[in-house]
Amino acid sequence: MTDPTDDPAGTPIEGPTDGAAVGPPGSPADGRAGGAGVGGWAPRGALIFLVVALLVVALAALLRPSWFGADPADDVAPDRRFRTTLLDLGVEDGIRLSDDNGTSASFTLPVPVDSRLEDPVLRLRGTTEVAESGTVFLRVLVDGVAAYVAELPRGTKDLDADVDLPASSVRDGQVQVQVRLTGNLGQRRCNLTTDLGSLVVLDPKRTRVLGELDERLQTVRDQVADLAHEVTLVLPGKPDQKWFELAARLGAFLTQQGHVIDFADKVPKHPGSLVLLGSLEDLADLGWNPVDGDGTVQAGQKGDRPVLGVIEPAADVVPTFMTTDVVRTADTGVASPRTVDLEQLEGKQVTLNDLGVDTPVVPITDRRSWRVPYTLADLPGGSVPTALRLDMLVPPTVDDARWWVQVRLNDDLAQSIQLPGAGRQRVTATLPAGAELLRNEVVITLLRDRDVGGCDVRQTSYDVQLLPASALVLGGTGAGLTTVPATFADGFDVILPTAALDDPTVSLDALVPTLAEFSGWRRNTAFDWDAAPSARPFLLFGDTPPELSPLVTVADGRITSTGLDISTFAQGLVVQTVRSQTQAGLIVTPVGEPGPDVPDYGREVARLVADGPSVIVNADGRVVSVPAVRAESGG
Repeated sequence: MTDPTDDPAGTPIEGPTDGAAVGPPGSPADGRAGGAGVGGWAPRGALIFLVVALLVVALAALLRPSWFGADPADDVAPDRRFRTTLLDLGVEDGIRLSDDNGTSASFTLPVPVDSRLEDPVLRLRGTTEVAESGTVFLRVLVDGVAAYVAELPRGTKDLDADVDLPASSVRDGQVQVQVRLTGNLGQRRCNLTTDLGSLVVLDPKRTRVLGELDERLQTVRDQVADLAHEVTLVLPGKPDQKWFELAARLGAFLTQQGHVIDFADKVPKHPGSLVLLGSLEDLADLGWNPVDGDGTVQAGQKGDRPVLGVIEPAADVVPTFMTTDVVRTADTGVASPRTVDLEQLEGKQVTLNDLGVDTPVVPITDRRSWRVPYTLADLPGGSVPTALRLDMLVPPTVDDARWWVQVRLNDDLAQSIQLPGAGRQRVTATLPAGAELLRNEVVITLLRDRDVGGCDVRQTSYDVQLLPASALVLGGTGAGLTTVPATFADGFDVILPTAALDDPTVSLDALVPTLAEFSGWRRNTAFDWDAAPSARPFLLFGDTPPELSPLVTVADGRITSTGLDISTFAQGLVVQTVRSQTQAGLIVTPVGEPGPDVPDYGREVARLVADGPSVIVNADGRVVSVPAVRAESGG
């Protein structure tokens, strides 16, 4: 993103040491008074060398400011600096490369297209840990082409690597990066393991692409690419229902994209990106200057910051337009989308390719893992996966070796399967029923098992591939909150009281994180104000009508249920499933001003979500406390 502030973390260069020769007292090389040289405190040669060294350092500081702890763009106007980080992609914990987490990872960083990024640099920052007996290389591929290789120092060190990017890598508006670890432990002593014995952590804030723009960002697609991790949607004045619905949908879609969304009625002072929602007159009062033209979405400036403005409350199209690939057609300062219908996942299975899982050819000596995250709300019909069908390419191996596959679901081992042979192999692992959450992760580990071992056995590396046609097989049903995605799959109503407009930013802050969590990818919802549940599934925001018979009630400063009667928290939510006479639904009851974090929802019927921790309430209205046993006494 364009931002005049940043934490310098460059790599200093070592300047020359004192190169002056020192001779015996009185000799021409002696710099003391009485010598045959210049006289005074330094000889002529040392002074000339010092001047040359200072000129070299000054030239290096001009051409390579990152060597001296500064970004290359820090000496240009703020509206022509550009940087985008892993954090802007929603990678809040950074990227970890290790034998346990996987020794390769890929990510794609968006960059401007119409404002050309000059001298782009990929800056890798973080920490490295390498065993004293290990030899580990960090390799970086950009658009599939090797761009950087370096041996990592042994011990615990800071990672400080700059990768110059070719101009061709930023022309299409994105930089595709893959980072890999290769190497091995030393064999001076017998190491039966082929693990690298290393850990590399890429810092989410400081790992970034940066450079200087040839002109400030002036098109819609460039300003969308510039959005940071934290985005504030600003609704000035008193927004009506249509502007509220636009803000809710856009906030939910950006949240699903990995952004942290905040709502405000005026421009905040904290850093981050802004999107202004309102009429031209309202946005002008905020000091926003649009690009000349007429359109629903407009690029603009506020001071030296690029700021997008949405000047029409087209809630049914603008959020989808701004958060999908179609925005890459917006190569001018204005855009007026009218219809954007998206293809949705369908059928009884969803492939790893559909889930966006990176499945390149990778080397393996004795094990390799792939991680497959998914959320039930994004799967066809909100269905629960019952199995994982794996298509793999593995080479022939020696007679005393065999290939195994292990599958884990949310840290529970689901199944271990021996592959029947070599070449293209297909096996199916059954996923345990009742182990699903709203958000899940499947870990696939390929193992090469040998009967013969020891230090005299040569370790051979093989190329293998988890094929993108591998798929989650659907058809299961959830329980409690994991049934909500299936309930909402064909559409649902968001029922709101008009009182939500009394303080719209507080209401939006409370609604949007949960709306984003339970609704499917880019699914438009219908909003109904001051209504009762009808024939469609519903998400009801606010106090619960007594006729719905909720499991948990929030009233008169207390939270009550069959086995619960406590004072309410100051900030938080009560999220629970309910059923009307005709349809199932979800109730979100806010208390105070809840934070943006959401818990790992599972098969519970209700969840009390305080600002940080959360409490599960079972179908009987009793609190689930884990573990339900005494603590083991120490000694």
